[in-house]
Amino acid sequence: MDNEKNISGKKGQASPKPKKIILPPSVEEKMKNKKNVDDAFEGEVIDVEKLEQKLAKSEQDLKKLSKEYLLLQAEFSNFQKRQRKMDEDRAKYAIQPFVSSLLTHIDTFEKALTLDSKVDAQKILDGFMLIYNGISKVFKDFNIEVIVPEKGSVINLEQQEVISTAEDANAPNNTVFDVIQKGYMLTDRVIRPAKVIAVKNSEPEIDVEKSETDESENMENLPEINESDIIEESDNSDEISDSKN
Repeated sequence: MDNEKNISGKKGQASPKPKKIILPPSVEEKMKNKKNVDDAFEGEVIDVEKLEQKLAKSEQDLKKLSKEYLLLQAEFSNFQKRQRKMDEDRAKYAIQPFVSSLLTHIDTFEKALTLDSKVDAQKILDGFMLIYNGISKVFKDFNIEVIVPEKGSVINLEQQEVISTAEDANAPNNTVFDVIQKGYMLTDRVIRPAKVIAVKNSEPEIDVEKSETDESENMENLPEINESDIIEESDNSDEISDSKN
């Protein structure tokens, strides 16, 4: 009776849908044309212990790979830190070779300053020339070029800075009149442009009064035309037209 009641009580309720079991491809292949799983694997013995061993080995491999991944991640992070530190040092001490090349010439200059004032002036001048030539060589070694525009050359605003202008009747406008300060270029970048004076000649002024006077004189020099000449010329033209007719 109880069973009947349970059955009758469940009649009004919708029966739950059976869950869909997703099988591996190998099992699905064996399940073709078979009624159930038992028929599909009939006669086969499943070695549970072997499966457990494979599972344990897979877990060990996973742990090993995870450990290796963490080690590689830590090594890569350390590499990034070292590379960042190297880049910072390279930017901070980029001019170290240049400074080292100048130190010898600074030492020579300091020795020249300690010389007795009674020393021959020519020797002091020779010492300064030695320092100047040494620094010029350092500039050449580090691809630093001196910008010295030639007088009379066309102004190049990419390498020159015009600080003033001057008139020169023998030179065209926008040319170099004089060089006030040399410029310097590092490889293809201008560190300091050369300061120059450019030629700018003033245009000749036009004398308005003189031009008006010349124009009036030209008008006065024109031949006078009499009224009788105009009438005679008109009569002649009429006679020519009548003869044609």
